[in-house]
Amino acid sequence: MVGGLAARAHGASRPIVDVDLHVPFDRAGAVLEEIRPNVVWGPEHHSGDEWDLTFLKADYGGQRVELGDSSSDPRFFDRGRGRWVRQRVDYDAGVRVELFGVRAWVMPEEELVRYKRVLGRPVDLDDIAQIADSRRSGGLQSPTPFTNLPTEPGQSRRGLASRTPLTRSRARPFPVRRTP
Repeated sequence: MVGGLAARAHGASRPIVDVDLHVPFDRAGAVLEEIRPNVVWGPEHHSGDEWDLTFLKADYGGQRVELGDSSSDPRFFDRGRGRWVRQRVDYDAGVRVELFGVRAWVMPEEELVRYKRVLGRPVDLDDIAQIADSRRSGGLQSPTPFTNLPTEPGQSRRGLASRTPLTRSRARPFPVRRTP
């Protein structure tokens, strides 16, 4: 989980507009097929002022969810340096949290703050300030960890994921459209 919801997991308090997730589309065929009925846009390649990536938008019970393809070399624009930066997603570094009653993996706070600082949009700077305020006030020490997910010492997220690997669906491939 990235974006505003990840910021919320780390202490920001602004309203959530959508749920932003990173998914390696090249390994998520079955998942993409399962959500196909909810997809309202994409997957398509998008290149704009802030991001250059392949993603899709879905509507799940009235909630907008955006899935960015981490396997397609996504990039974001570093406003301070005036250049594009490759966005590397380290799934093993994710933080396990429970947020709004849902268990999820979230981008680590330090990485999220660094990412939002580089993007430099007003909403990102607000998130950074709210996260810092939350830490100073002692409001949120760390995201609520999962309590009933069995793990062994030293076991990574990848180790857990390898028990249930993502496989490509045998159904028609999920197309990605590229825009010029």
